[in-house]
Amino acid sequence: MLLAGGLVGGGAAAPARAETVGAPPAAGALYHTFIDVAHKRIPLPPGWWQVAGSGDESLNTTSPGAYGVIESLVLVKLDGRAIESFVVIHTNALPVDQGWGTNGECAARTLPLARVYDETGPNLLCAFGGPVSIRRDEGAPWFWRQALDLAENRSWIVPERWLMGGFRISDRHDVVEVRYHYQPAPPETALLGSPPGVIAASWPGPDGAAAGPDRARPWLPALAGWSEAMKVPIEQGFKGRLSSRQEIPRLPSEQTQPGGAGMATTAAVTPDPLTALFQRSVLKMLSWKVLGISAGFTIKYLFIGNLTTAAGLQVATSTVTGILYVGYDMLWATVFPDRRKPVIDFSSVTVPS
Repeated sequence: MLLAGGLVGGGAAAPARAETVGAPPAAGALYHTFIDVAHKRIPLPPGWWQVAGSGDESLNTTSPGAYGVIESLVLVKLDGRAIESFVVIHTNALPVDQGWGTNGECAARTLPLARVYDETGPNLLCAFGGPVSIRRDEGAPWFWRQALDLAENRSWIVPERWLMGGFRISDRHDVVEVRYHYQPAPPETALLGSPPGVIAASWPGPDGAAAGPDRARPWLPALAGWSEAMKVPIEQGFKGRLSSRQEIPRLPSEQTQPGGAGMATTAAVTPDPLTALFQRSVLKMLSWKVLGISAGFTIKYLFIGNLTTAAGLQVATSTVTGILYVGYDMLWATVFPDRRKPVIDFSSVTVPS
């Protein structure tokens, strides 16, 4: 059911691009820039990524309908014998008609990073992330146990804790959930006073004090900024439009300037719901006014025949109706809120730290 693009045979020093269609890619197959999974193109940060596990699951919910079969894939990137980063991909095998809802992270905002970009009708685009620990228990999904078995057979070093940045994107028919896991950059790891490859559940600040509710997590702005930059490739890939020449943002651990351009602040990660509603209403009003003012001014001028009078009336009318529209839209959204999306979670290979 998986359609693999950007595939190369494992083990080659300078592999050439090839493509296969049909069966899931073999363990050890290498990919660069993207991988095609069930007609969706999943972006991969720079480097060569190996397939470590694959499988499918049938959802224990009636929400997606009769075709709620999810294809899952694990890819890893190595640094010597250590797994430097890994990606977990979930996507539907067949389309449905009523949408795919949301996941627990986007609905409950339980992780440090939680941002919903689009939640109109059956559509959803959200980003989420934070510290997580990998699961090794028997209840872990098959594709993950397969990846751990491969790691053991090839003597790969698998750290216990990671930073994760994920996306959930869906429309009425299809869904993609992809989670990128990475290790902290060496300077950040050194702050912990822990061996490399280990992330503390409470990340300390530069002065060594533990992070708390009133203290910003120093890794969060970099993760939030990376999510902002990664959003465009995620959207393009969901539509199958990701080019092999597309520049995919490096993972935060590989960026040399964590405070560089495009990095979001911690405060911007979880906006106040009332503020977000007000901003959306104002944006809708302004975009509509561009068309309404043009049409209204033209009609007034045709009736009055005086440019100054027509312009004055139009300014007064637009100002009053604009203010009324913002209040009306916020009241409507409060009295008649959008129906909440069902929470449909896929098999997780990690748990929040």
